Amino acid sequence: MSANLCVKAHMRDLIEDGFEIAIAKDATAGAMLPKGDSYEAALLNFHMIASSVQTTDDLVSQMQA
Repeated sequence: MSANLCVKAHMRDLIEDGFEIAIAKDATAGAMLPKGDSYEAALLNFHMIASSVQTTDDLVSQMQA
């Protein structure tokens, strides 16, 4: 799923509905464009907006604890 478009849009919708968001940073991707890396740009935004940005393994471990 495109991190800089789809994930970010859904994340904002969920936050507006009152959810806390955890992003699995290794389960998303973004295009590498001539003017920059959209995945890296999305990760910066995720850290400012989401409650948590971690790997899938870390998130699954926390849910199982």
